[in-house]
Amino acid sequence: MVESGDSRPIVTVTGISGYVGSHVALRLLKDGSYRVRGTVRNKNNAEKIDPLRLAFGELFGQVELVEADLLDAASMQRAIDGSTYVIHVASPFVIEAPKDPMVLIRPAVEGTKSVLQACKKAGVRRVSLTSSCVAIYEMNDADAPDVFDESHWSNVDKPRIGAYEKSKTLAEMAAWSFIEDLPDDDKIELTTVNPGLIVGPTMVPGDFTSGRILSMFMNNQLPGGIPRIAMSIVDVREVAEAHVQCIKRDEAQGKRFALVSRMLWMQEIGRTLHGQFAHMGYSIPTGLASYCLVRTIGCCRADARNIAANWGKEVNVSNKRSKEVLGINYRPTEDSLREMAESLMDKGIIRDRRP
Repeated sequence: MVESGDSRPIVTVTGISGYVGSHVALRLLKDGSYRVRGTVRNKNNAEKIDPLRLAFGELFGQVELVEADLLDAASMQRAIDGSTYVIHVASPFVIEAPKDPMVLIRPAVEGTKSVLQACKKAGVRRVSLTSSCVAIYEMNDADAPDVFDESHWSNVDKPRIGAYEKSKTLAEMAAWSFIEDLPDDDKIELTTVNPGLIVGPTMVPGDFTSGRILSMFMNNQLPGGIPRIAMSIVDVREVAEAHVQCIKRDEAQGKRFALVSRMLWMQEIGRTLHGQFAHMGYSIPTGLASYCLVRTIGCCRADARNIAANWGKEVNVSNKRSKEVLGINYRPTEDSLREMAESLMDKGIIRDRRP
């Protein structure tokens, strides 16, 4: 626990025990310029807290953990009071589309509003908010530009937009609208980071979507083959760095930042992992699935329908602003995938066959 006489500004990180939140907190702790506070559902949950203790090492004693729930306004207010900066990371990301889109939309939008309302009452100076690249582009947009950038928004009124894409877009729109409507005397400086699929090493063993995707490759759980779909990819450490730079840099305020190392076909992920781990005994798929089969399955499964709709499509997303304003240097994707697989082995999520 930090000492009460510590005059450094407090940064509250929502969802500190998650995949991204843990990296953000560690980056802040290593910086040394801030007191770090993190929200968790239950401070006594050893399954969530012990991995942080292990990952942070001697720095763990400098973290203030507070219990909070995004949809519990009073708990969020208690968590954020006294903070100068807030990095809002906690947000759902799913593979399967829910039957009721509001299952995703409500917590995304209302959770964002809850955090910002607490920030207003607490007099927070700056907020860095996790959004997503899917709030910038839609894979099946017939009018897509050659290159997407932060000036673009997904169209939430399109009937075929997915629940996840809609939830992220509406949540970010709600954030910018909230800031715009504040009186000048209450203005909060807002930035959003819009990452693609986040990969790279994990410090926590929890169930998170990109970890599940990589586990499916490593455990040969794509028996029908790999869908021909492309994903924008970014390393988790670059996302953490972007959040830290967003609260540090004056020139970042009021801006969105697309965080994309490159667009990668899922088959390329399979080939990369196969080249790195097949010699250890991992049976990693590299062949493509049948489009006809996926489309047929889509008659009764929403996730298959989404895959079929995005089949063979890719988009280009500019990362120029993140490089020029935030100074982000993107790692090779091959390194991120390898380190992620190795960390999943370390956590026991994937069977460790390393010699």
